[in-house]
Amino acid sequence: KPLAKSLRAGTVKLVKPKYLVVGLGNPGPKYKDTRHNVGFLVVDELLRRHNSLLDGVVASGRRNKKSKKSQFKTKAQARTRSQFKTLRGQVEVIECAIPNPNSVGGSMDESVRGSLDSGSVDGGGESIDAESSGEPVGVVLAKPHTFMNLSGKAVKFLASKYNITDYQQLIIVHDELDLKPGQVKQKFGGGTAGHKGLNSITTSIRSKDFWRVRVGIGKPPSAEQGADFVLSKINEPEIVNSIQLAANMVAELVHS
Repeated sequence: KPLAKSLRAGTVKLVKPKYLVVGLGNPGPKYKDTRHNVGFLVVDELLRRHNSLLDGVVASGRRNKKSKKSQFKTKAQARTRSQFKTLRGQVEVIECAIPNPNSVGGSMDESVRGSLDSGSVDGGGESIDAESSGEPVGVVLAKPHTFMNLSGKAVKFLASKYNITDYQQLIIVHDELDLKPGQVKQKFGGGTAGHKGLNSITTSIRSKDFWRVRVGIGKPPSAEQGADFVLSKINEPEIVNSIQLAANMVAELVHS
């Protein structure tokens, strides 16, 4: 079925999605707000910013079958979560449009514009050449439910569904051990540095040539503590701030 029908979209149809933006993470309350889930948090931030530009998706929060009570603690949580639609149990998606952050009315934080122009925040990286057009760009925001190690399954499914054959239109947002908390860099192609989510994606789509927005989470005290470290809760204000910066970087990329 057409996505518009499966999502029960509203009366206003936005521009056709041009980019697929996938935040990596693990589903479920156990992994909520952990370092490994910063990709999810960046996608949530993008949705929060561009909520007024959504394609009228109407849904209600999922309810616990036994208690028949909403699982969300606040109306705001229910509203944000319910705007995503789960497809085939693999991934949460929603279509939206992102305005050019360099145009009047854009959402760019002036304090980081200079850093983004150089392709990174607090470091080097690929350069971004933003377009002058102020037209919003249609994107699909997605959060896989396949768990990190099988992220490629969801990405391959969505790339096929949205006819994304040029992987320059694919942006993956993920945690990065090799960057300090507060650092955000973007990169096109290259290796995966052992990141299991990226490994799964490159295997599934048979390409390494896609954009990555890398959100620094720092290194664990020792290699043996790596798994516990990435699955621990975020407590550094630098990482919280970097989620905002990563959302800015995604907006720059879709208008580059």
